[in-house]
Amino acid sequence: MVDTLRRELDSTAAALPGARVVADSLKLAETLRLLQLRVDYYLAKAQEYQQLFGEYLRLGRHTEAASVVAALEREVQRLAMLASIAPNAAEEDKQRGKGAALETMRQQLQAQLDAAAP
Repeated sequence: MVDTLRRELDSTAAALPGARVVADSLKLAETLRLLQLRVDYYLAKAQEYQQLFGEYLRLGRHTEAASVVAALEREVQRLAMLASIAPNAAEEDKQRGKGAALETMRQQLQAQLDAAAP
């Protein structure tokens, strides 16, 4: 009975043109929320910063895109601090390299944001 009801609901949703748009919007909103959490509270990967920034820019949400650039700046500063207290030269070089790569990406994203500003 549950399977029958599920198939019936799925076929009804497929028949409604707006249902797909709503489902896609909900999925995008959830993806943005998860990426924002990773950027704000966890150690996000470089591609996650880029993905979140790109989505915000695509949606015309410039303030949120600027917050991603600010989060990148905080991560660059965190890596510089880790490099300054590194226990050895290899670890210091590793942290400085990561920081330099993220700083380059931050500058690129800032340039994109400046170009897209209304």
